[in-house]
Amino acid sequence: MKRRCGNNLITFVGDDNFLIDLDRAEELRQCVVESGEMFSIFLFGSADRVVQFGAERLAEMGVELIWIGRESELSDYPKNRNVNFKEVVADLRKYGIKTILSSILLLEEHTQENIMEDIEAHLACAPVFSQFSHYSPVPGTPLFERLEKESRILHSIPLEEWHAFKQPWFVHPHFNLVEAEKIQETAYRRDFLELGPSYLRWAAAELEGWRTMKGSNKPHLRRRSANIAARMWKYKVLLKAVEHLAPTEHIRLMARTLLDEMGKDFGPPNPLQRCAAQGLHVSGRIRELRTALWGDAIQPPTKLVTYNQ
Repeated sequence: MKRRCGNNLITFVGDDNFLIDLDRAEELRQCVVESGEMFSIFLFGSADRVVQFGAERLAEMGVELIWIGRESELSDYPKNRNVNFKEVVADLRKYGIKTILSSILLLEEHTQENIMEDIEAHLACAPVFSQFSHYSPVPGTPLFERLEKESRILHSIPLEEWHAFKQPWFVHPHFNLVEAEKIQETAYRRDFLELGPSYLRWAAAELEGWRTMKGSNKPHLRRRSANIAARMWKYKVLLKAVEHLAPTEHIRLMARTLLDEMGKDFGPPNPLQRCAAQGLHVSGRIRELRTALWGDAIQPPTKLVTYNQ
């Protein structure tokens, strides 16, 4: 596929838990290592299987990004029992593997008090990306059927708005629709303001992965670290621009600290990289002006194609 398509990116989108079959995962790891090829793989994996397979083997396989369903501290999914998510995310980051951590808001057990504790527990894991989606009763599921019997499904909300973001389409015992929307917005806002922009977190994970793997006794991991090193100039440009564009002093300090850490191993930004950062700075200010005048919505044009007329 790499030779045919000219791309080393592989995404297992249709597989909700690629690691459910650990033998298959190990077979892929062996194939990748034996081929000598470097891949960038995005997959979904449950936390228990990530722990069983191990971050180092995932790195050998070529996993760049992994989606993990944390769900909630109040849920009792077998896949998450006795799993320390903070340790799982940190172990993956040690090998440069970035995590999309997904949590559910508006479970039946959520109240005005404990939902914020649940959000804080998610943020404490410090993932590179976060998803906070509303509990979603989908037609055909036991949850939907139960809520339908309880007359809690809001059929007045159009079907196209049943997407787990902004507002739910069912009656929650502790949150009205406006409160639910604000809770979700608060979660995402805190994620950004407290953990920083995702590309900053991505760069931090890359640096940590490089430091872990550069001295590995496994050639494949050393090659992976070399690939990371080749990307460091881009991160120095981005971080230098963030110093000027950061919306808060906290984020500015995060960018500056990470840039200093990078400088210990890769040197400070050179004049060319500083010029590129200035270009990004100008582009960012133009974008801010556009947002202030016209908003930040990016809506592609609608296309209507009619068949079999």
